Amino acid sequence: MKNEIVICSSNQICSLDFDQRGNKARSRGCVENSGARVSVYDGGSYSSFDIECNRHLCNSDEIFRQIKTILIDYRLTDANGRRIAAGTKQMISYCLMALTLISLVVYYF
Repeated sequence: MKNEIVICSSNQICSLDFDQRGNKARSRGCVENSGARVSVYDGGSYSSFDIECNRHLCNSDEIFRQIKTILIDYRLTDANGRRIAAGTKQMISYCLMALTLISLVVYYF
């Protein structure tokens, strides 16, 4: 019962807690109306993806895949659903800036 897709009452919202490492839903169900949200947690030994929304059947695997695709497209997570480290983004920026400066120096001298 805990992993079945359910239709929630009007004062509740759908919820899905997905285990990224195990690649399976931990729980699906209805929670008291607290507002729609999507959150990603990526810790050392625990990684999860929580979805809460106010539409019917939003705790399905299809909705999870669509939200995951949106987060990947906007570069908020990688292809595995994990957060992209800020240090990685900074390192790429520094490398591109250094490459540009080297190219300018070589071009003018």
